[in-house]
Amino acid sequence: MSKRNPLEEHVGTRAIAPNMPGPHIPEIKPGLVEALATTYAALIKRQRTASSAFVRWSTANRRAHEFAWIEGGRESLMTGGRELQIRPDSLIHDQLNKMMAAIELNPYERELLYGYPYIIGQRDGVAIRAPLLTIPISITAQGGVLFVRAEEDLLRFNSLPFRSDFETAAHELALARLIERTPEYPLRLDDLRTFGDALSREMKTTSTGKLDGSLGSAPPQPRVAMDLTLVDNAACFVAPKTGYFLASDLAQIAKAGSEAVAKTALGCLIGKAAAAPTSNRFEDTRRVYFPFGSNRSQRHVAVLADDPSNQIVVVQGPPGTGKSLTIANVACHLVARGKRVLISAQRDKAMEVVDGLLRQLELAQLPMTLLRQDKDSKQELRNRLDSIQKTRSVQETGADLKRTEEAHLGLVGQTESDEAALARALVFEEIVARADLAVGSAASWLPRLQARWARRSALHRADRQAPETTDLLGERGRTSDG
Repeated sequence: MSKRNPLEEHVGTRAIAPNMPGPHIPEIKPGLVEALATTYAALIKRQRTASSAFVRWSTANRRAHEFAWIEGGRESLMTGGRELQIRPDSLIHDQLNKMMAAIELNPYERELLYGYPYIIGQRDGVAIRAPLLTIPISITAQGGVLFVRAEEDLLRFNSLPFRSDFETAAHELALARLIERTPEYPLRLDDLRTFGDALSREMKTTSTGKLDGSLGSAPPQPRVAMDLTLVDNAACFVAPKTGYFLASDLAQIAKAGSEAVAKTALGCLIGKAAAAPTSNRFEDTRRVYFPFGSNRSQRHVAVLADDPSNQIVVVQGPPGTGKSLTIANVACHLVARGKRVLISAQRDKAMEVVDGLLRQLELAQLPMTLLRQDKDSKQELRNRLDSIQKTRSVQETGADLKRTEEAHLGLVGQTESDEAALARALVFEEIVARADLAVGSAASWLPRLQARWARRSALHRADRQAPETTDLLGERGRTSDG
């Protein structure tokens, strides 16, 4: 009794095909897309200008995000690229220890950040405390000492304190110019002062800081109206991982309206349309470009993804049943078919598995990942992008792809033909072997004569229906592999 393959048993697929003619296009209630998109955009805007670790000066309580001003002295994490050592007698040791524990408990919804310098002020009765530049950090303990290290080599400009619900196009352009001028890591003090001058010019901020790398004492919270002011301070803080910059994309979706969205994959998720159940019966051939091992269920996903009428393919299965392997295989299949593939996930860990599989192929352009922001990873991404031949025309690339597909299909056809011939050869060689055994075991001349006649008949049918022997097919396979 053969064992059942858990991949075959647990990985299920179904497809949704809204672009097919007639009732398959989902029905979306008029105004639903506009209402959902605008409401979500408004929520994001409120999050980014209200109780946010990036903007608001929150009071210390158990619900506020963890925050700790860095003690006076010289700034060294951004400007020197050096780790910070926080000893047990430091005033912020306990706060950083709590931050480390908070991230360990919930690494997918929170992140540790370091900010320098800071913007403080008060606007419309709300106290502002916002880092100008941020970088992700980690906190580790060795003995009683806490080590704060930069996790990336990319500085990010925090534009949130300069945004509002009534931004003009000119204001957006000014922010875009500042984002473009964000200094590089490690931060040079000359670049910081130049950026501070640009900030003052574009956003009309004031400055009490020298921007010379020195850190002042913790500033007091503004109690009265105060212009946004740049100060010489740095801090570590915990922030929620939130898509602050989705508002403009949501506005575009709202502008497109229900009719346009209904023709996309998003329409399948929010509209009313019956799913199109798929059958497990399909032509399971080798006409898929899978570099890794697979079974019928996994190859079925590629068949569904190739169908232009499908907008969504749902692959379901318990942990360990090969979903990540299927994603890697299908991604390679689609790339080989000339498609562009974007892989995203709620958690980085899931993408790291797929990234690791694709790296095993040792291809020049695959994968191009944004998972890591360190200098080596960014250089690797640049090298992969540079390796793409950008001088070839679309027609030339298309013709090359067609030749590759034809060669692949030719190889697939030959392999399938050889497999069928091998199956036939094995069947008839077994028949001939049994007929030969019957000749040797015959007890008298009459049964022996009948057995010889049966053997002759078996040989004749084998020559006719399986002209290629297993030895011949095996030798041809060894020759082609060589």
